[in-house]
Amino acid sequence: MKTIRVIKRVRGGLTAMVLSVVALNAMHANAQELIPNVTGACDASNVTPRAIEVPGRGGAGLTVAVTVPTGCLISLTSNDAFILPSAAVLAGSGTLTFTVKANTGPTRRGSLVVAGQTISVKQAKRAPGKTSRFDFDGDGKADIGVYRPSNGTWYVDRSQEGQVVSQFALPGDVIVPGDYDGDGYADIAVYRPSNGTFYVWRSTAGFLATQWGLPGDIPVPADYDGDGKTDVAVYRPSNGTWYLLNSSTGFSATQWGVGGDIPVPGDYDGDGKTDVAIYRPGNGTWYQLRSTEGFYSAQFGISSDLPVRGDFDGDGRDDIAIYRPSSGTWYALRSRDGFFSAQWGFSGDIPVPADYDGDGKTDVAVYRPSSGTWYLLRSSKGVLTQQFGAPTDQPISSIFTR
Repeated sequence: MKTIRVIKRVRGGLTAMVLSVVALNAMHANAQELIPNVTGACDASNVTPRAIEVPGRGGAGLTVAVTVPTGCLISLTSNDAFILPSAAVLAGSGTLTFTVKANTGPTRRGSLVVAGQTISVKQAKRAPGKTSRFDFDGDGKADIGVYRPSNGTWYVDRSQEGQVVSQFALPGDVIVPGDYDGDGYADIAVYRPSNGTFYVWRSTAGFLATQWGLPGDIPVPADYDGDGKTDVAVYRPSNGTWYLLNSSTGFSATQWGVGGDIPVPGDYDGDGKTDVAIYRPGNGTWYQLRSTEGFYSAQFGISSDLPVRGDFDGDGRDDIAIYRPSSGTWYALRSRDGFFSAQWGFSGDIPVPADYDGDGKTDVAVYRPSSGTWYLLRSSKGVLTQQFGAPTDQPISSIFTR
């Protein structure tokens, strides 16, 4: 038994409290006592790094290595809401982890404290137009989730904050998640073809309903004006026209497409604004009207391929990419790293590309309806297999696959 005397100031004078600390380290045969850092005896002799810079998209699994005397109890703390230390407590030297949420505004600074030492954290400003794709807890990582049409319910397994269930839809609704209020969190949203209305439950700004569409229109919400908010938008196959209701710049209409084309909006020139674009299955050609670089076309695909959306090399530009259901093969023409292919999937699988490990690169991934299982090939953290869903569910991150 070890006692530590602590003097605490209270109204009317000082009072002494005796704290009893009993903790045995079962990991060592000689069972040393564990010591909380009450008197400074457990201040760290080394902390690495002492300053950390984090991209605007945030990150999970960030680490700090700490050296302290044997038996000292250490943990990370922070008073900044965008920095989330793990709950781990170590006995002695080791590595602690933390998460930084996605940034929705200008560059910001905060700090972590461990064993009497302060670590500065600087996070870059949000990249314009890079809204949260399927990241429902703002930790910079896409979350696994499904929508169940039979009861209009969303089931999301958030990577940082755990599972959440939300009933928000009617039969026939089309799911259209996005960051409609620009707070760095994906919002639950649906498009109702019967009345052409978008219904959005924004994580910060609350409920929003916007009538914007006609029967037969295809919802194509994205950030077309680069203000960090997903904009309400539809593509009208009957006349090949895009109708955009931009949150900052207002209404615009662009004729770009013909009958049978598939809308594939994306930021193909990396300027922070989503570009109008279509994929023509008849000739396997992509036609893009880039907001900064203008017209671009490329033949990449065959009639049975599914166009998929994502930035597979992490350069800030969406890449031309397809998934071939017949062979379960992914083919991408990456804007920086060039051609890429990967066999990842079987017949009947649904492609669900997204950045599941928070490294800024879209990961190859499929959802297998027969077993409700997700198979992720993450670019930084490798393979993850997780059962989450039922055969009739729609994986939320499949909405860009048409």
